[in-house]
Amino acid sequence: MLAPLALILCLVFVGYLLRNEQKQANTVSRAAWIPTLWVLYFASRPIGRWLSPQGVIEDSPEDGLFLVGMIVLGLMIIRKRKLDWKTQLRKGSLLVWLLGYMLVSCLWSDEPFDSIKQWARAFGSVIMALVVLTELDPNRTLQSIFSRTVYVLVPLSAVLVKYYPSVGVEYRRWNGEMFWMGATLAKNGLGRLCLVCAVFLIWTIIKRWKRREMPTWKSQTFIEVLLLLLIGWLLRGPGDNRSMTAIATIMLCASMLFGLIVLNRHLANRLYSCLAGFTLVLAVALAYISISGQIPTFGVKSMGRDTTFTGRTDIWDGVRSVAWENPIQGVGYGAFWSKHHEFPNVGDVNEGHNGYLDTFVETGLIGLVLLLFVIVSYVRKANREKRDDDDWASFRIVFLLMVVVHNFTETSFLRCSEHFWALFILMYMTFPGSRRPIVAGETGEAVADVAEFREETTCSS
Repeated sequence: MLAPLALILCLVFVGYLLRNEQKQANTVSRAAWIPTLWVLYFASRPIGRWLSPQGVIEDSPEDGLFLVGMIVLGLMIIRKRKLDWKTQLRKGSLLVWLLGYMLVSCLWSDEPFDSIKQWARAFGSVIMALVVLTELDPNRTLQSIFSRTVYVLVPLSAVLVKYYPSVGVEYRRWNGEMFWMGATLAKNGLGRLCLVCAVFLIWTIIKRWKRREMPTWKSQTFIEVLLLLLIGWLLRGPGDNRSMTAIATIMLCASMLFGLIVLNRHLANRLYSCLAGFTLVLAVALAYISISGQIPTFGVKSMGRDTTFTGRTDIWDGVRSVAWENPIQGVGYGAFWSKHHEFPNVGDVNEGHNGYLDTFVETGLIGLVLLLFVIVSYVRKANREKRDDDDWASFRIVFLLMVVVHNFTETSFLRCSEHFWALFILMYMTFPGSRRPIVAGETGEAVADVAEFREETTCSS
């Protein structure tokens, strides 16, 4: 098939999926496209890189205009909807404290202006979360954001890998080794995208299999199974160059979702309690072994990797030695990886491949402890949601497990430009108890109110 024809068919297919999703999302306003575009931006690659695949990577004028525009539109929508900022920020107080400390730590960064720019992007994700929070049905809006991410980026990644290798494939400079990156910036970015999309699709497919949710249009489940198979193909990669972290995490999360939804209520509740406790213990344990250097190696060889985690331990040793020079406050948010670093046996790198260690080096023990408190708060919020919505509580806790595990060999914690961190903020800020209240008399008129709701938000945007 000719490459232009494949791209045209892909875009038609994506348009068909988005049209059906939009038609069936009755309680989701058009303003929800603002946080959707925000997530799509961080899940793929900067606009400058799309416009010049071999040139600009980030911080192009187009990227700056897009991000500022999204934040301004988000603020306009929130203002139109008369959000009670004080109440909502109080309910997310631990995240606010973490973000506040990140901002303060920019003062002792080597490049404070650049650090503040990065922080502004992270705060932009909070604005997007508040837009979702003010929707009539935040959970349904979140589901639309996840669905649209799958429908756009998975088919597009496959077409770019297959028909546009100059855009969708990368090669190592020193040995010419090939990696697939699809619509993202690198192999690990594609792995993260596939991980999120796969776990979301597995969750929805299991729910429909158990008839806890019905398809919203004909052949939806069939198409989503095909998309899941396409994700499997993307994860396979060329040769042995695949993201084993993503594959192992998908297997773990899929098994947990299966148990939480398929088991009878008593066993599912016990599994949920065990999973919530295990996730908290695991987060603390991974943080400790990351900053202490006591890295376990069991099970690594069975995943086809060496005990250095494909050279990561050499990077971790170098980052750890710098981090312990400023263990309390760190070197400042956005400071350490604002430039590349040379490490023995590794060469030039710009990421620590460990979210706990990268948090430690930039924000110190203060930032790392605040992050762990946010994770504890997340679990408590999920436990409260479970009383009203088992399925969403299950997805949220498995999403947290995914983030906790993934950050041991990759970095997304506190990263303003990471897909995972943007989604984490969205998930954290939109728990029940933090949402736009709908009184009893309003529920029966919810669908009718959406027309007016959409009209208001469309005018504001």
